[in-house]
Amino acid sequence: MSDVVITGHEHQERVSVFSDLGKDYETVHIEAGVLQDSNLMHASNFNVINVNLNSLELSIQNYGYNHDGVYVRKSQMDKLIEKNKKLKTKLFQVKRDFWNDLENPGATFIHSSIDEILLSDIYIPPTLNDITIRNEKKSKNFTSM
Repeated sequence: MSDVVITGHEHQERVSVFSDLGKDYETVHIEAGVLQDSNLMHASNFNVINVNLNSLELSIQNYGYNHDGVYVRKSQMDKLIEKNKKLKTKLFQVKRDFWNDLENPGATFIHSSIDEILLSDIYIPPTLNDITIRNEKKSKNFTSM
């Protein structure tokens, strides 16, 4: 379901594109390199990821530390995000056998009125509510010396 997967602390930077079996959807997998390595002083990398939400263009730039003490761009990949445009439904779908695995709570529970207790019987997902807090007090300014 994801267009982009970002992982870090892989010690080897890499950008890969994976397709589903039907080659309909692609997922860009971005692995960050090591930011600081205590054993290798000059091993330092980071990614800059730009996403244009209007055109759905993705630009991934990888920078690495060189021996002159400067970060230089090592690679760049530009990709168009297409999955969200192609999906027929925005609902996340789970296969039945995977759902059954998820429903197994991983322990044996006994209940007097239910033969088998499922995870959905004992897990209550949190409900998020929008809470607005208004502070009527006047703000105070502090100066340090």
